Amino acid sequence: MDNNLVLEGSATTMSQDHFLDLLPFGLTLLQAKVYVTLLGLGASRASTVATSIGVVRPEAYRILRELCEKGLVQKTLESPVVYAAISPNKALSLLLQKNKAQLAALNEKKAAVVESLSSLTLQEKEQPDHGLRVITGGMNLVLKVIQMATEAKEDYVQILSKYGLRTLEEDGILRAISSVRKRGIPIRVITETDSSNRKMADRLSRTVNVRTTRNLLFYMAIIDRKEMVFGPAFPANEEERSSLDRRELDVWTDNSRFVEGMYSLFQKLWEICPKQPLINKASH
Repeated sequence: MDNNLVLEGSATTMSQDHFLDLLPFGLTLLQAKVYVTLLGLGASRASTVATSIGVVRPEAYRILRELCEKGLVQKTLESPVVYAAISPNKALSLLLQKNKAQLAALNEKKAAVVESLSSLTLQEKEQPDHGLRVITGGMNLVLKVIQMATEAKEDYVQILSKYGLRTLEEDGILRAISSVRKRGIPIRVITETDSSNRKMADRLSRTVNVRTTRNLLFYMAIIDRKEMVFGPAFPANEEERSSLDRRELDVWTDNSRFVEGMYSLFQKLWEICPKQPLINKASH
């Protein structure tokens, strides 16, 4: 299937990325297609929308009704009905507000649900021995690292690949590391730098201890020498990164012997790796 959609009577070409960009905001793929299509078409009838995205008219009516309920599309009172998409800025702001309201409502229910589910949890003596647990999906890995960082009490060490360093801020891990630093917990990071991430390396080295190395094939993060995540370095090219949501190569463990062994490996690497030089020492 062609990933691009050229609207009839318009010079506008929409790519699959235009649709996919809206999915994290809470739209389904078809809802995203209809909304983006209306942006390109302008005010249109449901039959025009159906033809443009290749669905039957009843399906188009259903999706348009859902978008109207979300406030992203407005319709006229005339017959036949004409639909129009609101501006992207207003649409995304509206979706964010709805997501925040939903998140707040879920947060209020959290304690009751945790208490209910905890009654089903095995007692400590029935729990299996500490082992290795696979983390599925790149985003779940990021969330696990952030959670670990917030729970650190004594020590935080991390090995970052080129890509991991480059996306440190957008993933939210930089903020988590900063919170660890503000609590007075020592942080050491070993990473690989190049022209794509050198500014981030410089920024990071102004607040935590950073050393550099080459050709990293793996990453890891260890807190308090008690638990860790590790796995192969994240891919640098766009094509491979597109499959990160399905990645099953990352592992968490609190096995004390394993964690201690990996911590010793970090210590040895730390001793031989040079410090990250500041780009602009005068501003330090």
